[in-house]
Amino acid sequence: MKKIKNAEVPKNTTELRRFLKMVQYYRQYINGYVDLAELLYDMLKENGLAVWEKPNKKPLTSLKIN
Repeated sequence: MKKIKNAEVPKNTTELRRFLKMVQYYRQYINGYVDLAELLYDMLKENGLAVWEKPNKKPLTSLKIN
């Protein structure tokens, strides 16, 4: 859990995938995981957001806090 709480903001899709894999392991313990991770998974789609914008940091911080 310390790794999740101390994780830095992903700067590219590779780092985002790494973070999501790490958090997915604990998904059963995170309230509302699907809703929180949805925007982050959308960023991995071919037509997803290419840049990290402030609205997308909220799911990341919510996943880290839970």
